[in-house]
Amino acid sequence: MPNAVGILELSSIAAGIQALDAMLKRAQVQVIEARMTCIGKYLAIITGDVAAVTSAVETGKAEGGKHVLEADVIANIADGVLESIHGIMDKSEIKALGILETKTLAMGFLGADAIRKAANVRLLKLHVSLGLGGKAVVLFTGDVASVENALRVGVEKIGNPDKIKEAITIPSPDQGLIDSLK
Repeated sequence: MPNAVGILELSSIAAGIQALDAMLKRAQVQVIEARMTCIGKYLAIITGDVAAVTSAVETGKAEGGKHVLEADVIANIADGVLESIHGIMDKSEIKALGILETKTLAMGFLGADAIRKAANVRLLKLHVSLGLGGKAVVLFTGDVASVENALRVGVEKIGNPDKIKEAITIPSPDQGLIDSLK
């Protein structure tokens, strides 16, 4: 599977569907995920080679116009990021718990990719689902220093503090907390 990923997040469902159609007509890309999300947003995630994904995302931005909230291309997405969206969370061997909460879904992807590439950490879950008010939450684990470093890099990659709701390290989470994670 090609490993370039494009993420387009729009404030209108209708405009999102229309933008995805234009993206698919513009370039040879495949849809990983396309759906309505909270508060009337639409999220489209595509994959393909870097040039095709870049072209498709630019087309989606132009088509989506004023409704575009985020549009990003990750040229070489880190192992485990896409799988962490749908995968079952492996709660074994949780040392420190890192939590990155972003104000948009697309920033969650950028943060998760940077976190995974930054340090020896394991992604537990990238929540980009309904019920989060249009936010994303990245959960990951590793030793305390690695988790803190990964959070710092994730925040730096996002670049805009207004796009981040919270970035927290829990050094030694209680087993009750670990059991409650979904």
